[in-house]
Amino acid sequence: MFTNKLLTLVLVVQPGRVLLGMKKRGFGAGRWNGFGGKVQPGETIEQAAKRELFEESSLTCDTLEKIGQIKFEFVGETEIMDVHIFRADTYQGEPAESEGKKGRGVKKKNINLQYIDKINTKYYLLVCSFYSREKNHSSIHPSIIQLAIS
Repeated sequence: MFTNKLLTLVLVVQPGRVLLGMKKRGFGAGRWNGFGGKVQPGETIEQAAKRELFEESSLTCDTLEKIGQIKFEFVGETEIMDVHIFRADTYQGEPAESEGKKGRGVKKKNINLQYIDKINTKYYLLVCSFYSREKNHSSIHPSIIQLAIS
């Protein structure tokens, strides 16, 4: 029997830049990613996204825009990972390194997708489609982008 594990992911966006954090340890160490994690009991998904953003980057935000949701499972596991993905265009504070992540503002044109977490194809395609749309061009076929965000 499968159980659902609610997770969040926040992409912090500025004109021409996106703030990513490099995972310092554990699963995905050495990979750039957005900020997020588990939804705690009693929290809404959006509250969890804001809390995780603050814990991992020292940033706060008033408004998040939901841009996607991805469900996947690891072979041999009984949990469905249910990841809710948000975009933050405005925030307060200065990014700071946390115990688990080292943050960095990256120019979108300089994102090396080799270092983005590719463990889940749909997630990887969502990041690629987000990157392509932000640059006002797409090297990814629209049907693949739709697959990534559906």
